Amino acid sequence: MPGSNRRRLENDTICHWFNWLVEVQDGECLPLTVAMVLEFATGATVVPPLGFVETPTIEFLHPTRGTHAGEHKYPEANTCAGKLRLPLHSTYNTFKTFMSSGILNSQNFGIA
Repeated sequence: MPGSNRRRLENDTICHWFNWLVEVQDGECLPLTVAMVLEFATGATVVPPLGFVETPTIEFLHPTRGTHAGEHKYPEANTCAGKLRLPLHSTYNTFKTFMSSGILNSQNFGIA
């Protein structure tokens, strides 16, 4: 809802997301690459020539009933549905730290 604290956090998070992606693209978050971010979110390291079957979407990790605000520190993804869930952090540096760490530490997840 416009004007709510929830909306403000989402707007801040989108700004953090764009700034962080620029830094990743510019090589300022090495060893993290844009291909790694795409793979984390969609399972693909490049955009397919005909695009994705499902349009990738972004959601926000708001606290739910029974959880507290700091519970969702790291990004989450559903690669089958192409959904990236972004954590809500009040500062850019905190967002950057948890996004980078979450993606870098998820490498080879699910590979036996």
